[in-house]
Amino acid sequence: MKKTLNFSKLFKVMIIIPAVILVAGVALLAILGGNTDPAYTMLNLGLAVVLKTILSAVFAAGLVLLYFVIRFRKQGVLMGLCSGLGAAVSALVAFFLCIICRAPLGNTTFATALAGVCISYATSVIFFSRFSVRRSRKKNTDNTDNNYSEASSSVFSTMLIMLVIVLAVIICGFAVAAVFSSTFLMLYALPVLLSAVVAVLFTLAVSCRMYANKA
Repeated sequence: MKKTLNFSKLFKVMIIIPAVILVAGVALLAILGGNTDPAYTMLNLGLAVVLKTILSAVFAAGLVLLYFVIRFRKQGVLMGLCSGLGAAVSALVAFFLCIICRAPLGNTTFATALAGVCISYATSVIFFSRFSVRRSRKKNTDNTDNNYSEASSSVFSTMLIMLVIVLAVIICGFAVAAVFSSTFLMLYALPVLLSAVVAVLFTLAVSCRMYANKA
């Protein structure tokens, strides 16, 4: 029997990390306010940009949910909820990481948040697709609960490789920006990298805990 990950502990850890980031970001936003440069106030953010970002996230959530329902039927609803939760937390984490890292609030901030949403949804789609394939190969075995855990662990390891690739691509992108002296974009390098890590790990933790261990 293969050794499986403890998804309960992973889930708890990945709940604590985003919570700490959100609390720290809100505290910094409340304490510093508009007395810093750049000013941390909602006045920086155009209403149209905010609305477009929210609508984009909602539209993406609808498409992902529709995909899961069409492909996985009843199970697709739970998958869609897992992916939606992961995307929402990823967006909030990305936003408050920009505040913590002192990146200017503006259009690029929402681009960072949407990047977290996209990475989270991509993680969900790939995870559930590969998980279903793994489970279909073990459907005739006796210990169902254990095999779900083994399938989850196997796919989780594969997704970590995807995370490394995503981080490598992001680093290359900001390296190019540094070469062309784009100091403004470099302010968002750390928030994007950290939000990508949180997006992948949180989405995987939620998916494994809410779906894989209970399917």
